[in-house]
Amino acid sequence: LFKKRYAFSNIYEVLNDSISFLSNSNELVEFNSNNPKHYTYFIFPQNILSLGIMENKLYCGLRSNGLYYIENKQLYKANVSGLEKLSITKILPDTEGNIWFTTLEKGLFVARLPQAKSVYQGEVNVVKLIPQKKKINVLLANNHLL
Repeated sequence: LFKKRYAFSNIYEVLNDSISFLSNSNELVEFNSNNPKHYTYFIFPQNILSLGIMENKLYCGLRSNGLYYIENKQLYKANVSGLEKLSITKILPDTEGNIWFTTLEKGLFVARLPQAKSVYQGEVNVVKLIPQKKKINVLLANNHLL
């Protein structure tokens, strides 16, 4: 399915009951679960670090290249101020229409597209966003919660 074999881990996301996505390094495949032989193949300019689904679009966080999205089988660069050249490691929408991003370089951001605002820029990396009712917990690499 992929053009090359990579040591980079696969990331998987499901859009709905039939459309799924699988990434490997800088490659992504969109396929129909009911007909897996029918697929669309995308190549990105950098490695894909994260996937997230919002408003029936797949968003992809890339290493040192910000945010991209796929809509109607076309690949687009999302112009989100503040995230253009960052490595986005997690994408998580909340119940109030905000989107949370973790980055390797500058910590945690929250956005209402197309603007992003820095929430955390500490020395300790963010390793996980944990969604809960009406809030998102942020787990740092030193096992502390924000």
